[in-house]
Amino acid sequence: GRDERDEGGMSGSRRLSRRARMLVLLICVTTMFLLIMGTVSTVILARNVTEQFKGNLVAESTRSPADIDEHPNGYVAVLITRRPSSVQPLTASTTTAALTAAVTSLLRQGALRDYVGPGISVGRTFDLPTTVGPRLLAVMRVVTRKDSGGPGVLVVAQPTSAATGTVRRFIIAELITGGALIALLAIGGEWLIGRGLEPLGQMASTAHDITSRGDLTARMPEADDQTEVGLLGTAINTMLDRIQQAFGARLRSEQKVREFAADA
Repeated sequence: GRDERDEGGMSGSRRLSRRARMLVLLICVTTMFLLIMGTVSTVILARNVTEQFKGNLVAESTRSPADIDEHPNGYVAVLITRRPSSVQPLTASTTTAALTAAVTSLLRQGALRDYVGPGISVGRTFDLPTTVGPRLLAVMRVVTRKDSGGPGVLVVAQPTSAATGTVRRFIIAELITGGALIALLAIGGEWLIGRGLEPLGQMASTAHDITSRGDLTARMPEADDQTEVGLLGTAINTMLDRIQQAFGARLRSEQKVREFAADA
């Protein structure tokens, strides 16, 4: 049973031609390089997008509360007042309402003390999940600073999906482009490998003619001597020349022996 399995595995490997193995190897190597390049590009892009996202958010927080309004890219803001202690929305949207509720909840729990204390500075950010009922609305990247026009604390936020969406679209574009390149490589590689192995096919056909018909005058097709295929063809042609010469010498020798025997 083991011998049958071994023979089956060997016959299965033999069924995969050299052309197919070369094509599979080419596709695998190309796919590996594309994955490495895509991973590195995605990491670098994600880092740059995150830094730019944070910088834009901090820049938005430097504006006065009166100048802050909701932008199409999703900036929302609330103002935490101390006397009386409350959270006042500065923009009007569902996201603002969710941010107000989340900040109010954290303020009651005392969880914002490290972010809205007297020692805070512009640029300190943290992530805050916002919900509408039991459903998660968005994870907000939040930056806080003291209100220069009063004793309150300004909280400016933007959904993190604004940054992750850019990276997600880049990944999707890379996957589509990589898939198209692999498909083109599979089609073009089959043609290129076939062109490269065509002289070997001609050599195999010539060798078959020599063995089946005994035609020692047949020769391998000419190829560039600078290539491996050309060197192989030249070596086989040289071998065939010597074999033909040896057979010719043998025939001449046999003819002389027959003539000698006839004379005798």
